[in-house]
Amino acid sequence: MANMITMENKIRFLKADEQFLKELNLQVNNYFKMNDLNKRGNTQVHIKAGVLLFIYLLLSTSIYFAESIVELYTYYFLLGPTTVFVALNIGHEAAHNILTKNKKVNKLLVYVFDLLGANGKIWKHKHVHSHHQHTNIHEVDLELKQPVIVRIFPQSVLKFFHRYQHLYMPIIYSNYTLLWFCFRDFKDFLELRNRMSKGKPAWEAFQFFFGKFIFISRLIILPILILPFDWHVIIGGFVLTNVISSITVTFALISTHVGEHSEFPEPDDNGNLPHSWIRHQFLTTSDFATENRIVTSLYGGFNHHLTHHLYPYISHVHYPALTKMIGDLSKKYGFTAHKQKTIFKAMRSHFRLLWIRGREGKPHLEWMEM
Repeated sequence: MANMITMENKIRFLKADEQFLKELNLQVNNYFKMNDLNKRGNTQVHIKAGVLLFIYLLLSTSIYFAESIVELYTYYFLLGPTTVFVALNIGHEAAHNILTKNKKVNKLLVYVFDLLGANGKIWKHKHVHSHHQHTNIHEVDLELKQPVIVRIFPQSVLKFFHRYQHLYMPIIYSNYTLLWFCFRDFKDFLELRNRMSKGKPAWEAFQFFFGKFIFISRLIILPILILPFDWHVIIGGFVLTNVISSITVTFALISTHVGEHSEFPEPDDNGNLPHSWIRHQFLTTSDFATENRIVTSLYGGFNHHLTHHLYPYISHVHYPALTKMIGDLSKKYGFTAHKQKTIFKAMRSHFRLLWIRGREGKPHLEWMEM
């Protein structure tokens, strides 16, 4: 692009495929009307959210009563996946204002991210106001914006080391949440605080740094002061939590928008895209393991990702039914929904993308086709 598209430039979609969207919306609305259902979270969602939050708080508290390193590391280990499941089932739903009918409660529950070490306001801004509005668009989708060490977008500059990114990225992915907590959140805070502060920069700064201090105090400083273990043992437990949470969340994040079939549309200099909004969602978004109820429940419907992008204002408890509607209707209109049967096949698809991006169009190695 001659002129870089920024968040201030409005991305415009082509007005097309309106009949498909109209018919799909009619089916979805009839589903809720015929079954007398609410589009936001129901009792089942609320109970699951409460149980997950209770488990997280229980594990966090149990750390202070550990009597051996094995017991201590067991709690730190279990905190890893629990952190991700709490974030996706509570924070993510609240950020989209769909966890409960009460907007104030949803707004409050976004701060669950701060409890988990991230900053809720920054995450919501990047996810709801950037990623959902400009999915997979280079330099505009802030959630997919990556450092130079990894090349995902075809528009990014190809470096010599990208040839090996499919080999070294698993190490970086294993430290994803630690890097997020220590570096990415601070970088985003400095870049986005003026956009999000609403005239209260000092208060925003206090919330940001206070949240980080509480998180560090709870999982590192207080355990060092209270428990009869060396400081490096506690640091090791903290790192263990982050490695396990990183692996758990990576399964979800790289399986939804950055597979070998994912597209990264490029707007023209005026921000115009050559396709409709609904087609854009099909081109950029993938599902994984949608028939696995356990994955759907633990990941808060994140595996039904196309449905989430088409209907972000509907709770994930309804996604299995909606995913079937979308799949049936997409065949009628000739749309292709990208999906992987298992989470591991989705992971393999992502590493194929890394391999391709590292070689920029060179033929696949034989092992990539296995």
